[in-house]
Amino acid sequence: IGGDTGVLIVYAPPDLVGWEIEIARAETSSAHPVHNVVRARRVGPWVVHAAVFPDLSAGTYRRHRNGVGDEPSFAVAGGLVTDIDWAPPRASITAPSPSRR
Repeated sequence: IGGDTGVLIVYAPPDLVGWEIEIARAETSSAHPVHNVVRARRVGPWVVHAAVFPDLSAGTYRRHRNGVGDEPSFAVAGGLVTDIDWAPPRASITAPSPSRR
């Protein structure tokens, strides 16, 4: 992260764990999409469900579905972490069970 490279975190509902989220640059129709898997990630005492794209060039991106980038666009800035919440409220963060502490 730095210069023209940014990070994107996409928070997702727990039922998408194991599914891939695919994004591509919005500026061109010939952009090659990149993808990452939604995983359950421990953040302190919580579990967050998210896909992390750790190395994106700064620019405007769109989510792809079935190879088509028809979703609303979002910007990734160089040197910053961009987060998008596609999860229902509070659904992406759950406290761990006592047996998992």
